Amino acid sequence: MRKHKNIFLMGLLLLIVGLLLKFALPDSNANNLAIATQAQSAQEAAAAIASNNQGDVLTRSIAMFLLGLGGVLTVVGGLKLLTGKSA
Repeated sequence: MRKHKNIFLMGLLLLIVGLLLKFALPDSNANNLAIATQAQSAQEAAAAIASNNQGDVLTRSIAMFLLGLGGVLTVVGGLKLLTGKSA
């Protein structure tokens, strides 16, 4: 029973961390517009925007992974706690 409670709590923690990463980080589209207006050439703007987007994709992917894992652990732990079955 304690194991299922730990799984449930770990899932909630991962959900909270994932939500914080997803919604607390600023959107890179505003940065992309500023980068494009300050660039000297189209190639320079494209390279800077691509670099900015790569960092954004990495952090968003980590946030989504944590949300998914946290959701699964929360549901599984919660169901095990409610049914009282041990596996």
